[in-house]
Amino acid sequence: MEKISATFLFLNLVFLTAGPVFSQDDKPADYRLITDQLDRPSSVYVTPRAEIYVTERGAHRLLKFNAAGERMDAMGNQGLGDFQFDSPMDVDATNGLKIYVADYNNRRVQVYDNRFQYLSTIRQTEGARFSGDVKPSVITTNPISDLFIYDEDRHRILKYNSNGVFELVANLRKREIESVTDMSASQDHLFLLDKKQQVIQIYNHLVQFRRFIGGWTDLKTISVSHEQLVAVDGSELIHMNLRGSVQNRVNLGHKNVVSVSFYGRNLAVITEDSLYIYDFTFLEQFR
Repeated sequence: MEKISATFLFLNLVFLTAGPVFSQDDKPADYRLITDQLDRPSSVYVTPRAEIYVTERGAHRLLKFNAAGERMDAMGNQGLGDFQFDSPMDVDATNGLKIYVADYNNRRVQVYDNRFQYLSTIRQTEGARFSGDVKPSVITTNPISDLFIYDEDRHRILKYNSNGVFELVANLRKREIESVTDMSASQDHLFLLDKKQQVIQIYNHLVQFRRFIGGWTDLKTISVSHEQLVAVDGSELIHMNLRGSVQNRVNLGHKNVVSVSFYGRNLAVITEDSLYIYDFTFLEQFR
């Protein structure tokens, strides 16, 4: 990746201030509180059926809620078994049929169906140039079901195809990325949140650098769906197209946001102990 120039950074700052912005006097948007009893939640994911999955690091489990916010299922406790976790960090529920869980301290990614039936485990990169086990802190899938795993120990991205076959590894130590704290994918691109540098790095699906979006002050989390990108900067939700042009800004009313995910007009937000649901029509207009 080439060195980030001051001119390039300026252009990206323009992206963050351009375009129509819709907000009502900076008042917090309306939301529904689903639960305030989560135990160190780490990630949230909304499926096309508006089902919501949440990982809890404290309880070492995966929760499932329906579109009405009712808890439908729960799985897991601390351990090494197929239905156990040790500090699960991330969940990606794809189209709602296959569920990936980043089982952080067990150094594996667990794969389940939507009934929480165990399917498989991804644990190491056999045949990869950088072999060995992984410590998955962030995972994401693209619309054709490729899986991307961020290995925190070795600061690298691993890619698997929809059949679970390893395809490539990208060593991020050779790139100007200091950290990856969140990740999301569109049809053509992979978006990496570099919280230390306060930028969103954008790569293609071969993990080759394309561009970045800068100008943030307290970037916390990102999510991509239907060629739209949302990011949380402080307590503000920034809604953009995939080039980084701002479409909407909304005050979420929460400063301690941990993770967001959306599909259609449904946006799920988790904080340090709570799950909230927002209904934003402007998200649905871009589908």
